[in-house]
Amino acid sequence: MKYLYLAFLSILFIQFSFAQTATSNDSLTLNEVLEFMVEDLDCASISNITSPNNAQMHNQGFSSYGSFQVQNEPNFPFDSGIVLSTTSVSDLENITNNGDSQWPGDSDLAALIQEPGNTHNATVIEFDFIPFREELKVDYLLASDEYPVFVCDFADTFAFIISGPGISNVNPYDHDANPNTPEVNLDLGGLNIATLPGTTIPVNPTNIHDMTTDCTGSMGEFAVPQFFDAQAFDNNIISFTGQTLPLTAKVDLIPGQTYHIELKIADRGDTVLNSAVFIDADSFEMGTIPEDLPYEPGLPVELPECWTTSDTASFDILNTCSETSENYLQLYGGNYSLQTAAVDTDGVAGVNISWDMLNGCNDIAEAGKNLLVEYFNGNDWQLLADIDPISIPVANSNSSDNWMTVNYTVTSGMNKNFTLRFSRQSGNNQQDDISIANLSITEQTLSNEEFSVDTFKIYPNPVSDILTIETLNSTQIDQIEIIDIQGKILKTTNQLEIDVQSLSTGLYFAKISRQNSYIIKRFIKK
Repeated sequence: MKYLYLAFLSILFIQFSFAQTATSNDSLTLNEVLEFMVEDLDCASISNITSPNNAQMHNQGFSSYGSFQVQNEPNFPFDSGIVLSTTSVSDLENITNNGDSQWPGDSDLAALIQEPGNTHNATVIEFDFIPFREELKVDYLLASDEYPVFVCDFADTFAFIISGPGISNVNPYDHDANPNTPEVNLDLGGLNIATLPGTTIPVNPTNIHDMTTDCTGSMGEFAVPQFFDAQAFDNNIISFTGQTLPLTAKVDLIPGQTYHIELKIADRGDTVLNSAVFIDADSFEMGTIPEDLPYEPGLPVELPECWTTSDTASFDILNTCSETSENYLQLYGGNYSLQTAAVDTDGVAGVNISWDMLNGCNDIAEAGKNLLVEYFNGNDWQLLADIDPISIPVANSNSSDNWMTVNYTVTSGMNKNFTLRFSRQSGNNQQDDISIANLSITEQTLSNEEFSVDTFKIYPNPVSDILTIETLNSTQIDQIEIIDIQGKILKTTNQLEIDVQSLSTGLYFAKISRQNSYIIKRFIKK
């Protein structure tokens, strides 16, 4: 049946041809490809660039990756960038769909769609990098010839899999977007960040389409139509017959640490119709080596395991003032910051934070040579404390008698990468020292009944009119918010039966809150 459809597509392309405004370059080296993706490759820390699977290495006679440039095309959001495809990228306006080209697929992509051994024609680019900012973002879209007819079953899939400090190799994924089936835990050697915003749903044609094809009982039944680009559908200078809206893959990272990323795409089931991922030029925003501060990952002393560094640091680890204290750091004056390793606080009510402090184990810090303490809330840094040294007890003959304990409670910004950052922005190196020890970050638990995802049930799901929230242990609810996939709050109520008839078809979230804690349930509006 696919071959009959191909003949029909050929007639359409003959009748509706446009002047060429999309060009590609499929003869680039891997380093040259990355120059289109990274803003300043010379100043970025990228190494070990390889492509372990692509068309050329399997003697197909063409390249399945390269760069692209698009001009004067309102239905394509990117002017330039890189493209990875399941076919040749030499002519984006006339993609060949005949199934003749075949080379191996990818086991990670097969796992994401829960069909081992059923992917083909994979293209993979991978490399190591060191970020110099706390968040990585990549802008992209998926284009495919599986649109519009074969969206029920042909999940041509791609992934951006990142691994490194603070990132688990095993993560949950909602492979079919079905709210009534559990997520599957997969070991992909890292985290796939190419998922729909606010979900663990992988991006492919079965999970994003406009629902005009009836997929009842098939993989594409529970698609999220909000991310399908209906405006560009079959009305674009690239010859793919459908595409998603621009999406952003993002993840929190620890600056100065080494990470590995794999960009990969493959066909599902057969090689007849093809797909491609387009990545916007310069969108791989990892930051560059700071010009104002020389960056040197090799520190003069060894940090305890719970600490990392984000800038050049002037500090020491001594025992003169705290012979038995754990994680004791002497922070001299200067311009630098240290941060704790990331702590997963997602879903907890809050955290209690405490540490001991002392002024001047070696040289007393003067007024105004402050210690700044911030916490990472999942998006940016929030101020926790701005501590003037005059408020800290002064060391008494290098003894620990004067240590002061401070305590803070944080109940907002809980996330998978909760981190503390201690900064000195003034003072002299080897002088003005402030010491901290016995740092503790512990969960703030609710004082009464449990409040967790398992406490609630929502039904029916999918829903057409009334959504019911059922509490399973008489837990009190302060507020319920209905939120769309862009994060916009559409309804706020404290009622357990919510009228959702006015919502458009698609994916939504119910945020259920009590005190300083909340859980999120996902539902589909029919």
